[in-house]
Amino acid sequence: RTLHEIYLSAFEKVVKQAKPATIMAAYNKLNGTYCCENTWLLDDILRKQWGFSGVVVSDWGATNDRIKSINASMDLEMPGNAKDNDKKVADALDQGQLNPNTVDASLSRLLSLIQSHPTDGKPFNSEIHHQLARKIASQSFVLLKNDGILPLNDKEGILIVGDMAKYPRYQGSGSSLISPTKLPSLTDVFDSEQIPYTYTRGFGNDSGSDESLVDEALSLAKKAKVVLIMAGLPETYESEGFDREHMDMPKSHNELISKISEINKNTVVILSAGSPVTMPWLDSASAVLHTYLGGQAGSEAIVDVLFGNVNPSGKLAESYPKDIKDTPCYSTFAQPGRNACYKESIFVGYRYYDTFNVDVLFPFGFGLSYTTFSYSDIKVECEFPNLTVSFVIKNSGKVSGSEVTQLYIHHKDPKIFKAKRELKGFEKVHLNPNESKTVTLSLCDRSFSYYNTDVKTWVIENGEYEIQIGSSLKNIHLKESVTYDKNTMDIPVNCQSQFIPDYYDRHHPISISDGNFTQLTGIPIPFAFKRKEEPFTINSTITELSEVWIGRLLASVALKQSKKMMPSAVNDEKIMKMVHTGVMESPLRSLVAMSNGALTHSLVQGIISIANKKYFQAIKYFLSN
Repeated sequence: RTLHEIYLSAFEKVVKQAKPATIMAAYNKLNGTYCCENTWLLDDILRKQWGFSGVVVSDWGATNDRIKSINASMDLEMPGNAKDNDKKVADALDQGQLNPNTVDASLSRLLSLIQSHPTDGKPFNSEIHHQLARKIASQSFVLLKNDGILPLNDKEGILIVGDMAKYPRYQGSGSSLISPTKLPSLTDVFDSEQIPYTYTRGFGNDSGSDESLVDEALSLAKKAKVVLIMAGLPETYESEGFDREHMDMPKSHNELISKISEINKNTVVILSAGSPVTMPWLDSASAVLHTYLGGQAGSEAIVDVLFGNVNPSGKLAESYPKDIKDTPCYSTFAQPGRNACYKESIFVGYRYYDTFNVDVLFPFGFGLSYTTFSYSDIKVECEFPNLTVSFVIKNSGKVSGSEVTQLYIHHKDPKIFKAKRELKGFEKVHLNPNESKTVTLSLCDRSFSYYNTDVKTWVIENGEYEIQIGSSLKNIHLKESVTYDKNTMDIPVNCQSQFIPDYYDRHHPISISDGNFTQLTGIPIPFAFKRKEEPFTINSTITELSEVWIGRLLASVALKQSKKMMPSAVNDEKIMKMVHTGVMESPLRSLVAMSNGALTHSLVQGIISIANKKYFQAIKYFLSN
């Protein structure tokens, strides 16, 4: 149920509406089967149910068994230098383990991709693209707090604080780090637009404080009319390749923001971070503008918003909890071992905080504007469940602005466990002062349905449904109710309250027993750790193999080899952290794919045999290498 309602539905919308050319299959197992060889996921759901006809490509080094992955309709293995697997495919064809028609179908999809997306070096206008990036960024920034200081009317007496004003945190790390055509910093933009300012570092991007930098920043802040502090999460705190360990920004960032906002009431905090952070200084700052990771034109977009050239209209696509302990997966996320148990089920994000009445720092869908909006005249028309919902929104303020109107559905008395309300539609509307527009949103049967695991289809439960129109999850302006009474299906047995009472308990924090979780999923929880009697395999990690001497030797060699493969990044802490985590936590088979030919399957199998104390077997593997 959780798969269909939460996780698969996001992919389903993209596949059906955007029709992408490629889909990537993940590294991990899903309920016991590797995603790259999961026929149910890639063929039954993706291709047959959703009609996807494009190419499925593996994540980098994610293929476990190439033969099984081809049979599951995964087309392209990455990286592409897997000669061992090429031989296995040829042998499988000769031995009848692979149907030639299956291979031909994959080849046909790959050739179609090549023909329809040629790499012909087509020129593009980089400046037009840059300005588009600027527009997108400025319209996505979220104004979290504003005590009337923004937009800035005076361009005098501005102090800019923070490394990120000189070195923008504009993208994520790893695969998402793309070379920009240009990357102006905030101070660059102030210079180019001839806005006078004073700059001081205040702090670096690490967690340590430099007292001389702090003293200088405080001295300058006392004299400034306005202080703009660029702060957030450095790349060593969030990146591809490792999990965040906490929700805090560097201590140096938080401490300086607190100190400056105490001595200068006109302090504006500009955040650069890809995910939620705690804000212990929130009450004392005059304004908080969240830019997330703003891209190559993010600094120009910041200036557009600060000085009112653009009215901010972004809304949070996630809740901001007050503390990491408030999150529904606090007791299960990033635990040691092999398992990631999604015990919270459908209660993820705002569905949890709202349903369990957990107070948050900022709710889902929240975002301020330089103007105000009023809502009125809700109408619900047509026959349930295919409804048309309309309402009037008016710009009741003094400047032009855009509002993201949001439609939520609340089932008043469900018999199956559900979130208190769910977002089912939204639309962004631009309005001039005193201008009104009618917004129309459509609902269908899926808008009211839950996924029934007994009959394996979507079912609408009987009852009264309240349609809510709001500017955020917690700011609902209009309501209208509809009723449905035509369902005759029972609640699935595995979802009934007498069998899984933990999922009907609304006390925070959520606490789900292994028994209730197993009853819900129907899948026994596998061992989280390698048992002593369990042999090492091609899917053991180097961390697991490091129990024995050959594993520790392999770890040392692999880490050294990784550094040799990227000599320019040896002194880059964020990249080295990502590489170290990737090497130590990846299965041994991934090392073969990522070694650029330095390791073969035979060599790795020989190492595994030594770890399992099967020395004669190891010799055979080494001789066959």
